[in-house]
Amino acid sequence: MHKTTKVKPILVILGPTASGKTKLATAMAQRISGEIISADSRQVYRELNIGTGKDYSDYLINGKLIPYHLIDCVNPDESFTVSDFIREYDSARTHIETQNKQAVMCGGTGSYIVAALNGLTYDGIPPNNNLRNQLIHLSKDELQNYFTSMPRTAVHQTADYNTVKRLVRAIEIAGFLNANTSFKPAEARQTPAHIIGLSLDNSERNNRIEKRLITRLQEGLLDEGERIYNRYGYHIMHRMGLEYKFMALHLSGNLTYAEFYAQLLTAIKQFAKRQMTYFRKMQRDGMCIHWINAELPLQQQCEIVMEHLS
Repeated sequence: MHKTTKVKPILVILGPTASGKTKLATAMAQRISGEIISADSRQVYRELNIGTGKDYSDYLINGKLIPYHLIDCVNPDESFTVSDFIREYDSARTHIETQNKQAVMCGGTGSYIVAALNGLTYDGIPPNNNLRNQLIHLSKDELQNYFTSMPRTAVHQTADYNTVKRLVRAIEIAGFLNANTSFKPAEARQTPAHIIGLSLDNSERNNRIEKRLITRLQEGLLDEGERIYNRYGYHIMHRMGLEYKFMALHLSGNLTYAEFYAQLLTAIKQFAKRQMTYFRKMQRDGMCIHWINAELPLQQQCEIVMEHLS
């Protein structure tokens, strides 16, 4: 008889942008002897610091650094896919658990979290470069319309609509599945997890987003954008989305400062709304998320999480 190895549950802290995920995850990591695994699709890139919210000071508690993983992994002109994330996530989790510590995954990229917990069922589907070249000039709305007009496949149930890159991949997968009806996706994995979500009402979330954007501009967001623009160019920066996309448009002369600020603020608010939509979808697909009011004091949030873990 084979001996079954019991997999230690991972603690997951998720929520929309500006909800205070990192502070809660770090505070919990200190309490339960944990290390952070970031689930943020943009914080993996070096040099994208202010715009992606790499608040390194959040990882310091009483002068002690809480170890973190999957931040500053690749350069902005390098590719980093969900498959890359899974590989690095598995490596980080093994490293953490061999030290008898608790892995705490923290982030707002829902597709990363789902992939880490449930696996990548379509990882074996190869890229279609000809199709990608045809889609590269389409806007996100055009890509979404293209995708929803395709014959329904299993990937339509799980697709992430948040970025152009993920929509292109979803179209690629759907096209492959329609052309290869005998394809069998990889077996899913089921990682036990305690999933905590931070929620805010729309008004408070939008207020936090605006205050944070003002702070980041004061901290030198545009200076960071100019350095990246000069080093990597418009297209790389535009591909990074949100702050970097709109900074690229501003720095290239396509937007005035006022237009840049107004359009970026609207885009971040819309992004946070899409994040919540994706998290709700995760729940509909069977993931149990225990929601906590993000307006509660940090200490109280921690007590609620501790009670949930017990």
